[in-house]
Amino acid sequence: MTVSSKATKQTGTTEDKIRHVVCIPVRQGEEQAFSRTLSSALDQNVIAAPFLIVDMTCEENKVPDLISSAGISSSNGHNNVFIEQVSHCEHGNELACALSIYCHGNFSAYDFLFVRPGIELPYAWDVRLSKVAYSDPIVATVSPMCDFSPLFSLLDFQTLNATKQYTTDDVDRMAYCLGHRVYYEIPRFFKDCFYIRADALKEINNLDELLAIGKGLLGTCLPKRIRAVGRLNVICDHLYVGRFNNDFWIETEQTNGYDLDDVEKAIVEGHPLTYVRYAVGESIKKEACFFSMPGLEPKPVQLHIMHSWGGGIEKWVRDYTSAAEDSINMVLKSIGSSKAFGHKLSLFTDISDTYPVRTWDLSIPIYSSSIVHLEYQHIIQQIIREFSVDAIIISSLIGHSLDALNTGKKTIIVCHDYYPFCPTINIYSSGICKTCDEQKLKRCISEKRSDLIKGDPTFSSEGWMTMRDRYLQLIESRSIILIAPTNSVKRNMSALDSRFAQADFTIIPHGLFIEKRDLRPTITSKHQKMRAVVLGQLKSVKGLDLLREALPELCELIDIYLVGCGKASAVLDDDSCI
Repeated sequence: MTVSSKATKQTGTTEDKIRHVVCIPVRQGEEQAFSRTLSSALDQNVIAAPFLIVDMTCEENKVPDLISSAGISSSNGHNNVFIEQVSHCEHGNELACALSIYCHGNFSAYDFLFVRPGIELPYAWDVRLSKVAYSDPIVATVSPMCDFSPLFSLLDFQTLNATKQYTTDDVDRMAYCLGHRVYYEIPRFFKDCFYIRADALKEINNLDELLAIGKGLLGTCLPKRIRAVGRLNVICDHLYVGRFNNDFWIETEQTNGYDLDDVEKAIVEGHPLTYVRYAVGESIKKEACFFSMPGLEPKPVQLHIMHSWGGGIEKWVRDYTSAAEDSINMVLKSIGSSKAFGHKLSLFTDISDTYPVRTWDLSIPIYSSSIVHLEYQHIIQQIIREFSVDAIIISSLIGHSLDALNTGKKTIIVCHDYYPFCPTINIYSSGICKTCDEQKLKRCISEKRSDLIKGDPTFSSEGWMTMRDRYLQLIESRSIILIAPTNSVKRNMSALDSRFAQADFTIIPHGLFIEKRDLRPTITSKHQKMRAVVLGQLKSVKGLDLLREALPELCELIDIYLVGCGKASAVLDDDSCI
């Protein structure tokens, strides 16, 4: 059984309704592991839930001293940390003791979140378990992934050996980003870390007798009772917990096998976690890094739409995201070839990510841009739902569909160029274009002025005019803001189509300030010249004509080096300064 979590942000706050109590038992000899787990739980939790410490050390002041030494100035009732001493425990079962104290104490109205000493917890572990527990009324217990047994493990033994440079937080971040925010039914809960709803416990008949037996809680008795009342034990694919003594844990538990019944063996053979296990394993092999956890961190999530060509747009997005520390900036790139610019889409949690968290191969490729594309619609809605996207920032629609403008989310277009109104990108044809009707568009097509439309079998002047109309309709109907670096962009667009004059433009000037000054006084000899490098494409739409006109004057002051400029070097190589 596979179920998706609700499409809401996973993040909780200290003001959220407190539904659960965190219970950590501590026995003689577990003091160090207890201190580390308690610190981990307090540092990484999001909801300010009370903590119930079950003291089984049989020493009066040991646990309060451990709590104080961990930097938590608390005793019973202070800072929401409560201590219950147990003089003895039947069958040595700390879970049975903890549940018995919980059921007969002041916290019985709360849900029960159990963590054994030695467990290392990642950021927002508590809110993720709680969200899954309340995603469906039939859920009773929620377990995280942990490399404890084949039933709960995320990583296989070979992958575990390759994770030395990764922390529990690193692996959890991978699981969160690569998982699908879903949970799966399993026969039992993970006995060292699990969440159980109070209403599910109340439905179990003769729970006190079960607690008195004790031993049954470690096996399948309690999970079976849960299933018998029509509730489920589930495991989520987007939370991973580790062990502080991880090497010992792997050798003694996972490699020696685990006591699985026939149902559990059947699940292990075709485990529902197969996808996330493979995805995380491959990411670890590639030494991939993910820089954010969209929808989990308490920051708004912005989705940047762009192509994968690099260049100025890539640089702009990197500059923007490095400055926008108060938001998470995901990136959706179109990936393709010179014939079709949108063969697939790749999603990154951040522009600095080394590998995508999702990749979709489009069954119908997007050659330049699409007016509408059903598969693209489903993909972008999936991204918004799974990663709690708040806003869309469009830097380029090359390889994308206009559906990116029609998500219902706040949308901003950054005018790096004039596409998709202009298929040649730069509104240049023997000078800056002042008008562009269908006849002029046909001329551009016949002269093949745009690399974007050369290999596009779906392209026609009629279709592009429809694209323009739809583009402007969406800008108006969705109240889309256009960001431009100068007023000339709005003037040029309004001259080409009067509907742009009514659009909501915001002018944000370039961040560079270049002081105008006379370079001649810096030249002290005819043999001393400045040197300038021109990088990348150089053709008419990229300033070739402007450079040619300026060369007679420039050559007196500057030697110009063309790097990767293509055929421009042949056009300009007669000039002495090139």
